[in-house]
Amino acid sequence: MRATLGMLITLGIGCAPMAPPVADLAEAASAVDSAKSARAGEYAASARHLVLAQRELDAGRVLMERGRMPEAKGELERAKADAELSYVLARRDGARTEAKNLAAEASALEQTANRATEE
Repeated sequence: MRATLGMLITLGIGCAPMAPPVADLAEAASAVDSAKSARAGEYAASARHLVLAQRELDAGRVLMERGRMPEAKGELERAKADAELSYVLARRDGARTEAKNLAAEASALEQTANRATEE
């Protein structure tokens, strides 16, 4: 009897089903939205991770609908991680682009100022 009970517990028989990972779904969706608002689709590195995050988010939703909660949770956790990485990469690349534009503008202003003092 003891061995049988132990096997049942080990196999998970009699355990309550896992609740839908709605908090994970909300967090992943929010992270994807944040990446999109950071214009992640405009930069190669962040765009790749945004595409992955969106696919994982969609897969997580489908798995939830099919009642496969543990797998859904995993997909949603990956979606959140990829979306957060996409957001960070987009912010980095956006800052680099802005810095490059400001440097070019400063150089143009410097050239204009030098020409004005030469005249």
